[in-house]
Amino acid sequence: MILNVSPAQAEVRINGVRVNLNRGIHEGNYPLGSYDMTVSYDNYHTLRRKVEISDPDNPHNIRVALKPMFGWLTISGEGDETIYIDGETSNYRVNTKYTINSGNYQLKINKPYHSPYETTFVMRDSLELKLNPTFTPIYRDLELLVDNNAEIWVNGNKVANGRFKDKFLYDTYQIECRKDRHTQTHMQLEVNANT
Repeated sequence: MILNVSPAQAEVRINGVRVNLNRGIHEGNYPLGSYDMTVSYDNYHTLRRKVEISDPDNPHNIRVALKPMFGWLTISGEGDETIYIDGETSNYRVNTKYTINSGNYQLKINKPYHSPYETTFVMRDSLELKLNPTFTPIYRDLELLVDNNAEIWVNGNKVANGRFKDKFLYDTYQIECRKDRHTQTHMQLEVNANT
């Protein structure tokens, strides 16, 4: 019998006795008859089958390719995302293909200045799944200008003199302008999609 197994590291048992593989190949002389063969490997479906050796003059060639119990997941993005699978922080990074066991999953992706992206997906055996999340921005790029190089304060923190440009999340901000020997000015700034 000549047995060719993939993956090459799989465990093969014939009639319950483990046989050695050399780069996924096993060659052995067996008396004519029927044999129980089991091929197994982590994260692959175990294969059990009967093998009949009935020709004394020709080798019995058997090819076994185990089917994976996983697929491959790729998530597109810009690199500043944090990925959570089933509520746990994952080591997954965008634009990288990862092996993931077959099953149902909940996916959440956080991206700075955007609403979280949430979805569920089903990973099936041998599936290559590519997800292209779209994010909704929850910020505005704003510029604050004040005359005479006065100090600009946002929510009680000094951020600049004269000019301040930044991303502002949707929220309400307290803005102050200060300069020695001048009256401070105050305003409440409501930032939303229309600001």
